[in-house]
Amino acid sequence: MVDAGTGQPDQPHDKPPAPATLAVNRNGDEANTRRERDKQHERTDDRRQIFMVVFTGVIAGATLIYAWIAGWQLKTMGDQANADATAAATSSAQIHRELVKLNAFAYQAKVQAIAEGKAAAEEKIAANSARDAANTADAALQRQGVEFSQQLATIKESVGEENRFASASEKSSAISTRALADHEDEQRANITMVGSVVYDKGVLTIGVQFRNIGQTAARQVRVSFSFNGYPASYREPVAGRQDDVFRNALRAKGQSIAFIAAGDNITPTIKVAVSSATWEAMKQSPGGWVLAARTTYGDIYSRSHWANFCTFQVGHDIAGFCPYHNDQGDFPAKLANGRHRGKTPGE
Repeated sequence: MVDAGTGQPDQPHDKPPAPATLAVNRNGDEANTRRERDKQHERTDDRRQIFMVVFTGVIAGATLIYAWIAGWQLKTMGDQANADATAAATSSAQIHRELVKLNAFAYQAKVQAIAEGKAAAEEKIAANSARDAANTADAALQRQGVEFSQQLATIKESVGEENRFASASEKSSAISTRALADHEDEQRANITMVGSVVYDKGVLTIGVQFRNIGQTAARQVRVSFSFNGYPASYREPVAGRQDDVFRNALRAKGQSIAFIAAGDNITPTIKVAVSSATWEAMKQSPGGWVLAARTTYGDIYSRSHWANFCTFQVGHDIAGFCPYHNDQGDFPAKLANGRHRGKTPGE
């Protein structure tokens, strides 16, 4: 059983009843507990309601934002659609203009093709006429070629006779030219040189005799020579001494003579004071002294010539010719006064 006053089960009858004061206090605590529980429930309900309001507000805000974005996208899509429509219209107009141009170009091409076809036909007619004219001209040319070949054969026969005559004349002329050249070589001036080195009582006399051994006079003659002695202690090779003395002969001012008659000669000399001991050393040493000479001259046939001369002390008072600088030749050209043009070997 439950007590109607306390809401608690009835106590067994075999227990003594509780005091009245304790029952009143128990009922008061329970009431307070219920009131606290109710307040707590109310606070929980209030928080739930606040949360639901906030959540509902957030959902509403998100919905508004989504709606704004959707509207903006729709506006953008509308603008793009308008732009596409405008571009399509522009493209359509451009295509129409291009079609008009293509039609015009096709018409012009057709007109040009017709004109070119007419021109080709006219050219074909002209080509046929030209071919006929060329065939006619070719036939005439062939006839002329036959006539020309006959004339050429006749001319060749005549030219052959003339060539045979000219060949005989050339041979005769060449023989005459060689004979004349041989005659001039035999009769022209020809200058040779002989050197001398003589020691007497402390004086050394050096000279070169330039003799014309040709059959005619030598003209515009120029002669020069150079001499040098070397002590026994001199270290330059003999060949180098010969080259040096010959170059000095080329550089020397020399002497000019108007002509030297056939068989005549000139002998320019120089004198040098030399001690006996020096002379003895010079004539005993190989290359102890070197003498070189040079001459240029013309002949009565207006040709120019040159000649070189070189001698040296071989040793033991014996002289000999230098290995080089003993040669002669003709100048390839001449000036108006008969002097040579250009250089000769050794210069």
